[in-house]
This record gives sequence, C-alpha cells and structure tokens, in this order.
Amino acid sequence: MKYDTRTMTLSSSVGFLPDLKGRDIRLVPPVKYDTRTMTLFDDGTVSLSTVDDRIRCDLTLPDDEGGYQHQYLNNEDWELTESTLSRRDGDYYLHLGFRKPKPEKQVEKQGDDEDKTVHSVDLGIVNIATTSTAYFASGRELGHRHREFERIRGNLQQTGTQSAHRTIQQMSGRESRYVRDVLHRVANDIIEEALEHSCAYIAFENLRHIRERAPPVKEFHQWAHRQLVDLVEYKADAEGICVEYVDPENTSRRCPECGHTSEGNRARQAEFECEKCGATANADYVGAKNVRWRYIRRSLQSSRRTGDGQLALKSGTVTPNRGFVPSD
Repeated sequence: MKYDTRTMTLSSSVGFLPDLKGRDIRLVPPVKYDTRTMTLFDDGTVSLSTVDDRIRCDLTLPDDEGGYQHQYLNNEDWELTESTLSRRDGDYYLHLGFRKPKPEKQVEKQGDDEDKTVHSVDLGIVNIATTSTAYFASGRELGHRHREFERIRGNLQQTGTQSAHRTIQQMSGRESRYVRDVLHRVANDIIEEALEHSCAYIAFENLRHIRERAPPVKEFHQWAHRQLVDLVEYKADAEGICVEYVDPENTSRRCPECGHTSEGNRARQAEFECEKCGATANADYVGAKNVRWRYIRRSLQSSRRTGDGQLALKSGTVTPNRGFVPSD
C-alpha cells in the first residue's frame, strides 16, 4: 500500500492512560510505538509492549462524544502509525499518529523524478511570482496597497485615540482579506499552469535562504512569499503534485542558455543580459528557469538512472508587458 508520507502523519491526537499512573515506567526519552508494539482495541483499551511484557490499559480520550480524535479513529481513510508515550506531571499520555493512504492514481502520476515535467517558480517583489511557463503575477498593486496601509496606520497610531485604534483594526482586517485573496488567485494560477503542462513537481527557492539574504524592509514580501508557498503546497497536494525546494544561490545570475554565471549579467534589476553569449530575457523569468534547472540537476545527480528530465518552459522573449514571444 502506498502512503502520502509528506503531510499525513499527525501527532495531535492525545489519549490519557489512567491505568499507568503510579507505575514505574521510565520514559527518557519518550517511547515510540508502531503497529508491532502497540495495539488499539475497539473497547477503548490499548496494549503496549514494555521491557518485561505487554500491558493493557484504558485509553481516555477528551470529549468521548465526537471529539476530534474520533474523526481519525473512526475513519477508515486513516490508519494508525508511529505513536509516542510520554509522561507529564506524573500522568502518561499517548500521542497517536495517523497516516492516510494516497490514491493509486496519484501514485501512478508521480512516478520517477527524472521522467516527469517540473514546473518552477521564482519569487520576487515587482512580480510576486514568475513561472518557467512565462506566467507573471505582478506584485506592484500588492506592494502599493501595503505601503499605503502602513502610512495611514502610522499616522493613526500617532493620534493614540480609541477611535484611531478601531480604525486601524478595521483597516487591518480589510488588508488581510485583500492580500489573502490575491495570494489565493496566484496560487490557483500556478497550479493550473502545472496541470496544463502535466507537471508532477513544482520547484521553489528555499525560503530560509531568501530570509537570510533579504533586508528588513522586505519583511512584508517575505511573509507574502511564505503564505503563497503554503497555499501552493496545500493545493498541489490535492492534485497529487509534489512541491520541492532548491538553494537559490546564483539563480538570478546564471545564464540559462550557456551557463555563464556573473553579477554582470544583471546590470539592470529587471532585465537579464548574458555577458558571454548575449542572451536577454526578463530577469524573473530567468530566475524561474534556473530554479527548475537546479532541481532537475539535483534529481539526476541523486539517481543512478539516466532518465530524461522534462522541463516546463518556453523558448523566446518574455516580458511582463508584452508577454511571451516565441523564437522562430
């Protein structure tokens, strides 16, 4: 049986074991159990393996009449997996883990890394997202709205009145709803592009590296990028698409045509022009192509097989205003 092991292991369903209270069970560190060493029975008891023998005790769950734990215990779509027994204030708690089998059609769809098409995304400020299929999601309006909100909020905070505080709260709610709506639409567009090109993978830059290299003034865009990636992950999982991450180093400086890497290739922020071969393109589009290239290369290096990676991209001239102009 194939399982979706990316997101479906949970440790939030906690059961209290009253029968173990006062017993000398040493838990340093907490003990992990799997289906071989733990059995959960329909009568509300659990059997656990110990150093000496197996013990059986009651498992008390919060809100026995429909608590959220029962949504997993009573649902055939979820299966018990690794669980953890821990002690807190003299009481014993069993953290139950569950996993959900992945539909067979998703398993077949994913296959091997190097035999599937990769959709890649560059995250930026002028364009909040640019893909290797020449999709541009402008971030100008998003940034403009945020700057206006910060300006007005700063002025209201200086007044210090209750009325100003209420106004800030109302504005904050509208701002959050607007940003959330924009990010949802962009995430949907990214998923649609991936599905249109039969992509099994979506590659992003590793956001941790972006945070380390970005100045504090870009905190809003860092937050927006994290939210966007979270949305894409959620929506991609529903479509059976894997989301992967690569180191973003030099993705904005490497020429995707000849491989030449230099800061001089980015003489202007928005445009890329290779010093060696003269290739020109929108800088964000180049970043997206290099994110894809880096993921494909990493996949091939980690595999003993020599499959051909398919790349979801187009060749030609790309600008946000003129769109995509294919090469002859």
